[in-house]
Parts: sequence; structure tokens; C-alpha cells
Amino acid sequence: MTETRGKFGGLLVKKVMKEGVVNIEVADLSQLITDPVDIASGCKIDPQKYNAAELIDMKKSGWYNIDEAIALNEMDDSKDNTDYIDVYVIDGVLPRIYKDEEAEKNEYSHQMHVITLSTTLDDNGDEKTEGITLYCSETKENVYKYLPYENVSGRSLGRGMVEQSFEAQMSINEIIINEKNTMDVTGKALATVQGGSGIEGSNLLDGYVDGTAIKDDTGTL
Repeated sequence: MTETRGKFGGLLVKKVMKEGVVNIEVADLSQLITDPVDIASGCKIDPQKYNAAELIDMKKSGWYNIDEAIALNEMDDSKDNTDYIDVYVIDGVLPRIYKDEEAEKNEYSHQMHVITLSTTLDDNGDEKTEGITLYCSETKENVYKYLPYENVSGRSLGRGMVEQSFEAQMSINEIIINEKNTMDVTGKALATVQGGSGIEGSNLLDGYVDGTAIKDDTGTL
């Protein structure tokens, strides 16, 4: 938890029930789809992958339409041959009509939906995306908890240790560039020339490289 919070600028954990025991898991912020303005309270979409056997096993947890989802995945024209099925777990405050078609439009509740999407081609060759709901329920609480590393105005994701080091890294980069420019000048074999040699006024950095043989017609170089 400490490493994730400092690295990404925030820590998002999820309460998960496994075999009757509550577990706390660290959510992968690089994969999770969240509301960038309000990670804590906004809707969250967790992309997951299941093979057919794992998906069938989820029937014990109350998931349904499993056979239809497997068949639809096999017809998906946008995927290569794969046994894995993309599943999206959606958690957040949503209109109650998503769960209850008889609910009022202005009613909201905390819900969890599990869906899978599949893309097929119609008779005209146009892509058509279909979705199947695998699970849907109203929940009593938000199973996610979020803690930023350092609050930043205008966004929900905090400033992490990596972002904090940007200014220091820019200063280091400038110092290294200045050192490189100094070495380019002092490292040239040709530093001064006699007047009348024909090369005065030239740029030593761009016009000559180390080891360049220069012809001096004056005999004074």
C-alpha cells in the first residue's frame, strides 16, 4: 500500500469477499477506469479477464448468462483466437432504472454491474457491439477507499514521489547539459589560430572535429 501510494500519487483499495472472509486488495490504478476528478466517490470500472472455466465457476457467486457470454465471445470478430473473455466490473452510484426498470428517473443508488462486450459484423460488414449482463445488484456501501499521497487542486489523483522529483530532475538535466557544453569547448584540439590563417571567425564546435588537419598558408600557425 505504501509503495503504490507514493509511486502513483494515491492509494485505492477494495474490499473483497473470498470464501466468507473479507480481504483488502490494492487496486491497479494503471488499469482501473476512474473519474479523474473524483476517484473516491466516482464510478469505477475494473477490466478483468476470465477463461471459460473460471467464468462458469462464477455461477456459484450468483453470476448468470454465462453460456451466452462464452458463445458471444467465440463470435467476436475483433479478437484473435483466445480463450479469455473480457469482463468489466462497474461499481458506483448509478440511476436505479439500471437495476429496476420501474424506478423513477431521478432515483439513484449504489450498484455493482458485471458485463461483457463483444463486437461482431452485421450483414453490411459494419461493426456491432453487443453487451451481456452477468451480474447486477444494489450495494449498501462503497467497497473502495481512496487516499491521495499529496493533494493537488483540480484533480483527484495526488502528486506522488515520482512527480515530486520532476523539478529536481530538470535542474540535474540542465547541469549535465552545461557540463557537456563546457567539455565540447575545452576538449577541442584547436583553440586559437593566428591571424590571416583563413579560419578565424569559424565555429570550432560545428566546423571542426577533433583530429582535423588544417592547412596554414601563412606559415605562422
